[in-house]
Amino acid sequence: PEQKLAHRQVVQHFENTYKIHVTPFNRRRYPVSLWSAMMVNGELSSRDFSLAIRDHTAHTNGYLESLKKLFFRSTYVLATIGLAIVEALLMKHNKRFHKVAHKFYEEIQILLGDDGILFFPTFPQSASVHGQLTLVVAQEI
Repeated sequence: PEQKLAHRQVVQHFENTYKIHVTPFNRRRYPVSLWSAMMVNGELSSRDFSLAIRDHTAHTNGYLESLKKLFFRSTYVLATIGLAIVEALLMKHNKRFHKVAHKFYEEIQILLGDDGILFFPTFPQSASVHGQLTLVVAQEI
């Protein structure tokens, strides 16, 4: 609630002080898929995250790591293991999400131009203990 109010106040401040028009941008389709597709470096690849977490030496087997996690033998947090599994399951869709992510980036570039400002709400909740899985659901503003 406080975050929504603060975000609205910032937008109103810019509208009133600088006499600008704020254009809402509601393109929140596939947020997790876009995030995971562009997680490592934004390059078009099929399984770049599971490769990057092992310093590009071999793909991480998410299923094996989840089994190891049950016996406290895995060094990865649950979010990392989950993303490796999702990436392996959705490998054929990953290229599509890369294209969607690049299109999304182009839309923002066209909308903002060279001197635009993007007001995007933050999600300042962090894990109280390292390795603790947290899930923050984005609220509409």
